[in-house]
Amino acid sequence: MPPRKRFERDTVINAAFEVLRRQGFDAVTARNVAVELGSSTTPIYWVFQSMDAVEEALHNKAMQLMIEFQSKKYTDNVFTNMAIGYVDYARQEPRLFQFLQHEQQKPYNPSESEALGSRMSPILGDQPPVENYFGKIDQKSMDGIALRSWIFMHGLAVAISSHMLEFNSEKEIENLIISAGRAFYLDQTIKKE
Repeated sequence: MPPRKRFERDTVINAAFEVLRRQGFDAVTARNVAVELGSSTTPIYWVFQSMDAVEEALHNKAMQLMIEFQSKKYTDNVFTNMAIGYVDYARQEPRLFQFLQHEQQKPYNPSESEALGSRMSPILGDQPPVENYFGKIDQKSMDGIALRSWIFMHGLAVAISSHMLEFNSEKEIENLIISAGRAFYLDQTIKKE
């Protein structure tokens, strides 16, 4: 009897990640991951107790890659970089982006949640440099700009990942996001006057 193949956790996750990237989450089955590994399904269950555990590991890996995109320096503005990275992630990794969006169980309600700010903390840290980019601005105005910006960039990212819109470069995305950001900032500051 030939020896059974054993795989490390990372090897199984990387195989599942490649299936997810190429075919989407519906294709991430024990059988398809086993085909990617060149084995039976048994080694997957030696490493993970269930496919739910594989899904959780995929979520973490996909989220980490999105953070890497958002942490890149596209411009001198860290907030613009986060937006460009988010949309560029949707452009370059549409199935990973869609997987992360379908993961969200509860809708975001800006009046009940601080989730938007907590999503930024892995990139900005606990004390974001708001004054460096916006000058003196009260929290309510900053929240308004952040919400409008997020709605815009998320809609843009969804349209790109679903192939409703197509951009060939980060520069095109950058120009669109900067224009929208300026409009949201001006709108919020005009409302204060």
